[in-house]
Amino acid sequence: MATQSTVRPTWPRITAALGGNDRRSVFRDPLLIMVLASPLLYIIMVRIPVPPLTDHLASGYGFDLVPYYPLIVSSFPMLGTMLLLGCAGGLMLLEEKDTGTLHALRVTPMPLAVFAAYRCATIIVVSTGYVAAAMWLSGIAPTSLLPAVLVLGPLTGLLAIVIALAMAGIANNKVEGLAMIRALGFVLFMTPVGAFIVDERWETAFWLVPSYWPSKALWVAWDGGDYWPYALVGVLYSGAVIAALGRVFVRRAG
Repeated sequence: MATQSTVRPTWPRITAALGGNDRRSVFRDPLLIMVLASPLLYIIMVRIPVPPLTDHLASGYGFDLVPYYPLIVSSFPMLGTMLLLGCAGGLMLLEEKDTGTLHALRVTPMPLAVFAAYRCATIIVVSTGYVAAAMWLSGIAPTSLLPAVLVLGPLTGLLAIVIALAMAGIANNKVEGLAMIRALGFVLFMTPVGAFIVDERWETAFWLVPSYWPSKALWVAWDGGDYWPYALVGVLYSGAVIAALGRVFVRRAG
């Protein structure tokens, strides 16, 4: 007579099992490797040309680029990195949907909600590390910004989850997902640029776009202001968007 396993799924066992599967998925997919390595390009794009460009514009045209450093850092090391990590998360979810991994989880002792919690926690932890490293290595962000970066890292992780769920919940395959990320990325990337340029009283027009909140929090922190209200609203708003997209993803995956 067959005996049922009495081994209960604990978080260390779950992390070890799913983490090993994630590593295998990344190393056998060149596209995922390329996406995860791409944040290095954003660091290079900022660290190498920006300081000499600042000197050139100041000496040749009398234009001071330094006041735009917060926008440059929020656009490339922060949001650019977040977009790529969200894209990687979306590609992994699409693969798990295509290969039937999510269906298989329904007959295992591990609830689907636990798997979702693992996936979200992984994206947040990885995003925090990537964003903090990218901003520090950019060479133009002040070191005094580090405490704020450690707060904004998880917030950008939530934004990466929004992107991953939007890709996996709406697109039918990886090709559609990559096409979708171009349009979604343009909106998420350009919205903070518009908010930075316009007069502050018009910024309410950008509140509905999730990427506005971490960008605004960074700009306020850069100036030494109280960034917590913007970070808190960003967490609550991103959480609501994640809940809505999560229902769409589960319905389509089921």
